[in-house]
Amino acid sequence: MPARTIVPTPGRSGSSRFAKLLGGSARTKSADRETVVASQTRERAILIVEEGCILLESVLPSGRRQVLGFRFPGDMLCTAFVSNLPNGMAQALRNVRFLKVQHRAIRDQAARSPQLGRAMAGLAATQAERANLHNLVLGQLNRQERVATFLLELALRTGTRVGEGVVMPLPMTRNHIADYLGLNVDTVSRIISAFKADGIIRLPAPGGVEVPDFAALEAQTPLSDALRALYREDEQSDVDTFFARLGAQKSGYDHGGIFGPIPLWNAIDPRDQGT
Repeated sequence: MPARTIVPTPGRSGSSRFAKLLGGSARTKSADRETVVASQTRERAILIVEEGCILLESVLPSGRRQVLGFRFPGDMLCTAFVSNLPNGMAQALRNVRFLKVQHRAIRDQAARSPQLGRAMAGLAATQAERANLHNLVLGQLNRQERVATFLLELALRTGTRVGEGVVMPLPMTRNHIADYLGLNVDTVSRIISAFKADGIIRLPAPGGVEVPDFAALEAQTPLSDALRALYREDEQSDVDTFFARLGAQKSGYDHGGIFGPIPLWNAIDPRDQGT
């Protein structure tokens, strides 16, 4: 069975018209490991990721480093959030493309377009839900469950279906994953090796992961239902409608346009296939 892209690259036509609609916006590219936003940044803007992954981290005066999260295609990042962190930084992982929209442009356009205002509010609410779920991961899950939850969410957000399984990019290092999950890197490596030995995942090439049996990965975390609910979108959102009107190219699995993550579960849940 040929691979089917679950998270397609957003159409340039819709993004271009969005950039024109919001004055002061610009499409920007950043190379691998390039700093996108630093703590010294005073610019007030919103970045909308189109391709790649952006890493968010903060370094305390003691030198302790914390990975705070990752932004994938469809996600939003406020520069003010990064600049207010102690030695905060947003860094490109692999090559990244994003739209940069000035706060004033967003505010002015949202005042004229209630639909855009609802779309932005909905996106912010979704990202807040993810942050709350991550707090639950850190506070209540054991080491193996944390790694499984991370891989499952990554699959739901960025996965490509191949047969009964899923393949997905892994742009972050194991050190990044360990910092994000509150573990040490040796623990993360041991758990990934155990998942590989059990056939839950495969590592066919550097920078990528294959999940041959999606249900087996789900069984490793008590939050599979919560993740499934978070990424399920049974109806088109205001975001989707907004970008559809802008002429964004759509595919059979693209339920979220440039803003929304596409729920992989909709594509592989047997209940959605009528079986």
